[in-house]
Amino acid sequence: MIKGLPAMTFPRLDKPAAALLLMLGLAACAENGDSCLDRGQSRRSSAPDAVGVVKDRYLDDATLFLGTPYDFDCGEFASTSRLKSVRDKATGKITHQLMIKRYFVTTGWHYYGHAVALEPEQPLKVSVVERFVGKCERISWMGCQHAEEIAVDLPQGMLIAASNERRRLRISGNDGAVFELWLTPEQVREHQALIAAPPR
Repeated sequence: MIKGLPAMTFPRLDKPAAALLLMLGLAACAENGDSCLDRGQSRRSSAPDAVGVVKDRYLDDATLFLGTPYDFDCGEFASTSRLKSVRDKATGKITHQLMIKRYFVTTGWHYYGHAVALEPEQPLKVSVVERFVGKCERISWMGCQHAEEIAVDLPQGMLIAASNERRRLRISGNDGAVFELWLTPEQVREHQALIAAPPR
């Protein structure tokens, strides 16, 4: 207490009520209209194994390029994005995707399955890769740790443009949950260098 000021009192909350208020606050921060962009830009992952990977796929005679993971803040946990490209060895044709793994705490899935690039608006195809549940709270209505991984198809022209100017993507779920992230020139150029590098 500061001398000269009246003592402040706060209402007493039992633990479940306090936990509920905390969860509601986190949910509001993670899923509001402003999404996650104002709480951190995409940044190169600091994990020791966060590097680009090149692999030969013998079954379809193609080369797989997995870019360096990039983290972005969105709610209580950091989520990740990673560029992926596949080049057909016979034709030289290459396709691109942005792999996004989103972490959150809820009592159910958001079922992310819709994506659009903004400014200008451009719908993007989404494929679901994986969904899994982690640790759950002891009280069921407090929810569990969830992760949803999706693959967003990126046209070649968009990837080239994003190497010069960042592009904002908006991802939404069937329950109305929304988050946004940047596809940055740094991430794209690093991935393009991985593709252009001589075979190892």
